[in-house]
Amino acid sequence: MTPRTFILILALLTAGVARAQSGSEWTARWMADQRSANRGVVRVSMLEKASLRVEYASGSRNMQYEEEITFGPAGDRFESRMVFMEVDGRRMPQETPEQRARREEGRSHGDPQREARRFNRPLSVIEGMQVADDTEAAELDGRSTVRVAMTSRETESPIPRLTAWFDTETGALVQVRAFVGGQGPSALTAFVRYARISGIDLPVRRYTEGSFSFRRREREFSSLVNARVEITAHRVERE
Repeated sequence: MTPRTFILILALLTAGVARAQSGSEWTARWMADQRSANRGVVRVSMLEKASLRVEYASGSRNMQYEEEITFGPAGDRFESRMVFMEVDGRRMPQETPEQRARREEGRSHGDPQREARRFNRPLSVIEGMQVADDTEAAELDGRSTVRVAMTSRETESPIPRLTAWFDTETGALVQVRAFVGGQGPSALTAFVRYARISGIDLPVRRYTEGSFSFRRREREFSSLVNARVEITAHRVERE
């Protein structure tokens, strides 16, 4: 048997496995694995390095920032600290605790950028989804994956639908693509890539694009946003 023939047979067998399991089975297997891996976890931390371009009716802004974030095992107890921020090439001063509190307050529940951050802990998001049983085998950056479509169990969820890619060999979550809504006309499409770290699937890259509305001085403003975030320095603390 030639190497090429072996690879072809292996690909066909992998595709057969992907078809044999339903989307519900793939997702249930992943959730059970992640719940087990999360036992004893008390804190997760990471560093986000972001590049954003925001376009308004009156112009645009380019922003770079680095932010340390931490949260509990269910994505709760969220905390953040801005390490660095640059706006249109100008370095911003280190924020005070009061400024940090105002920034977090500004990230209201309807803020789609905040909702996109929920994918830092994908288990809490996917647990609230209902899964389509149809699956499709797909290759993603050289990895054999199975693609599963999901919709929210809630009628007014800020994340009404998503598509997840699972590695057919390990069952790990590889990527999520999701529609993220917000208040008014706000709506983003989010792409998130994952890596398995200390047994937990955590984000390593996030890309969002779409429209974003916000209020300032009792007026409503709209903008277009394009954000690329590299996520590093992951740390999982256990009991």
